[in-house]
Amino acid sequence: FEDFVQPAGTVEAETVAFLEKATPQGMRESMPSKYGDKYVVWRKEKDDARWSLFIKDTPDYGAPARLLLNPMQIDSSGKTNITGTHITRDGKTLAYTLSVSGSDETTLKFMDVETGNDTGLVYEKFRSGVSWDRDGQGFHYSHPVEGLSKSFESRYHKMGTPIEDDEVVYSPGAPETRAGYFRLLKDSRDETGTYEWMSVSN
Repeated sequence: FEDFVQPAGTVEAETVAFLEKATPQGMRESMPSKYGDKYVVWRKEKDDARWSLFIKDTPDYGAPARLLLNPMQIDSSGKTNITGTHITRDGKTLAYTLSVSGSDETTLKFMDVETGNDTGLVYEKFRSGVSWDRDGQGFHYSHPVEGLSKSFESRYHKMGTPIEDDEVVYSPGAPETRAGYFRLLKDSRDETGTYEWMSVSN
């Protein structure tokens, strides 16, 4: 049995050597997601503090890509994180949420993907995801119900209209109840079905 026992120092050295080989070197990139005829990936260079969002023409790993979002360019202090990204099916509009110092209340902004410019539409103290229409002309989201503790209603925003005109699609009318909008997926190609659904949870 003693012939198969390695000294502790040897085991530790081999473990360190293995971890060094197993750790990715240089640039790292996520699996691509396709929107329209473009592909979106997260990338992190060796010395980058955070991951950044890029768009490219082909799904190939390391293919030339254009930067969309870099959290360190948004806030050089490093206190701001990108907590969510939601892209229309045609890849033309990007909705993204920013959180400062880990806050649950985020800021929702929108970008014209082709130009890289923000559209000017901003939601403050946002506590939801974004469910885009198939045509990208609007989206559903959850919003706190005034006067009802920890309750959220489902609202709809049509792009190009004021936030004040957002429609209340369904409001639960009870405390500590959340309503959310979603569609079921038909298959692995991310095709949505015909029906739209509302979930209500206590």
